[in-house]
Amino acid sequence: MVALSLADGYARLTNKPQCVIVHVDVGTQGLGAAVHNASCGRAPVLIFAGLSPYTIEGEYRGSRTEYIHWIQDVPDQKQIVAQYCRYTGEIKRGANVKQLVNRALTFATSEPRGPVYLAGAREAMEEDIEPYKLDQRYWTAVEPSALTSKQTERVAQLLVEAESPLVITGYSGRNHNAVGALVELANTVKGLKVLDTGGSDMCFPADHPAWLGLRYGVEDNIKTADVIIVLDCDVPWIPTQCKPKDDAKIIHIDVDPLKQQMPVFYINALARYRADSETAVTQITEHLKAKYESEITSSRFEEKWTALQDSHKQRLQTISDQAKPGEDGTFGCSYLVHQLRKSCPQDTIWAIEAVTNTAFVADQIQATFPGSWINCGGGGLGWSGGGALGIKLATDFENGGKGKFVVQIVGDGTYLFSVPGSVYWIAQRYNIPILTVVLNNKGMVLYAVVLDDIFADIGQAGMHPASRFFWFIRRAREAKYQTKNSTSHSHPRPTTQVLRRHLLVVNAGLVMLVLWKNWQRCFPKPSKRSRAVFALCWTRILTDRKESTVAGRLP
Repeated sequence: MVALSLADGYARLTNKPQCVIVHVDVGTQGLGAAVHNASCGRAPVLIFAGLSPYTIEGEYRGSRTEYIHWIQDVPDQKQIVAQYCRYTGEIKRGANVKQLVNRALTFATSEPRGPVYLAGAREAMEEDIEPYKLDQRYWTAVEPSALTSKQTERVAQLLVEAESPLVITGYSGRNHNAVGALVELANTVKGLKVLDTGGSDMCFPADHPAWLGLRYGVEDNIKTADVIIVLDCDVPWIPTQCKPKDDAKIIHIDVDPLKQQMPVFYINALARYRADSETAVTQITEHLKAKYESEITSSRFEEKWTALQDSHKQRLQTISDQAKPGEDGTFGCSYLVHQLRKSCPQDTIWAIEAVTNTAFVADQIQATFPGSWINCGGGGLGWSGGGALGIKLATDFENGGKGKFVVQIVGDGTYLFSVPGSVYWIAQRYNIPILTVVLNNKGMVLYAVVLDDIFADIGQAGMHPASRFFWFIRRAREAKYQTKNSTSHSHPRPTTQVLRRHLLVVNAGLVMLVLWKNWQRCFPKPSKRSRAVFALCWTRILTDRKESTVAGRLP
């Protein structure tokens, strides 16, 4: 996890492929969620793993010599990570090893970028070969694609005619030049707004009037926009919570508009263009200036620009108001990050894995430099520990040994997932200084939020018994959790005593339910003694429920 996250962080900042070496099938499995993150975050990483020797009696050099060589021999080791990789392959002979490595790297560095995986057994690795070399001029990534003239005209015309145009992006900022291209488009189409959906990179600067901040697919401007350009984005909106109006005109420009690794993905786009974001945005801007100069310099667009500046000032004021401590001296995430931002250098690189607090962190950081904000590209918690180390190594290398200041901001639960023991051993051993800030919200708030979303509007009638336990958890939170008033975002927080009691009750209930169901499957007619034991335990659970004054009926 840490090694691949470290390589991931380095590759994210530099766009240069990195390599991770692991041990056969178990080492491949040890990569864990980091492979998911590298895939979703489009990090060009080469993973190489050994294979158990395929000869037993010394037929070739490298034949099996250890007990474990039998235990770690699996039918198809590549399949452990294949669905997350852009390419997987096996090095079967030593004579073409360089060609296979170069082919893998071509996939890793071509859009959509991502991890690749090679494996090889000892027999191939120890094979004697004649020295040879390849001409690296012929092993390059696929060049980025552009829009056709017809496609460029269509997008430009929509933007000129729009009353409330919106760009929704997610990872276009991976290419640092794309940030400037998007700024130029926003300066050209005055009134255009830009929303970042938290993909993995800073895509648009906070000091520009068009900036709407970072939101995970939920923002009021999505509902009101009449023209939406989805630019390099995986989740532009969440339809069950927020979606465009029915007559909105949507264009999707992406290096991977089909989202080929997502079994379910679709948006109601009038057109989908497979193109490089920097190239496409630059084409659109130049076409607007060449053909629609009189329109985009009219009083109509100047009025939009004035209104946009006013709304931007109001947004910044709202964010500033959130960064204040409570009257009792307590403070939330917004105040903490606001103070942190003032204390750090202006060009600090932020490695963010704040999960439920990400939007509030982004509001206070207000990143303006390309590459200064790098968020975990996927959902595998624990990226930021190794990721921050990789980012620091990269910035030091690019700046002759003294790079930019790197700050990791991470939730308390996610911090534990990052394997901090390994992270700080590596940091100490190789002298990689980073600042880690842990946001302690006293529990895994993410799961509480999910439960609230799922069970907010349902009662017990007709529910499956297992669902009633989740309903019970939610009602327990409502009845006993204490909520502190704060000017920043907050969730209900349990007292330690109440949390322990309710977790014990719920866990015991879940265990009893599972045991009883399994007992019924094995013994359709249980004895009176078995029934009595279960009845006694169930009575205790019901008694605890009554003492807790939690409304409702348990199964």
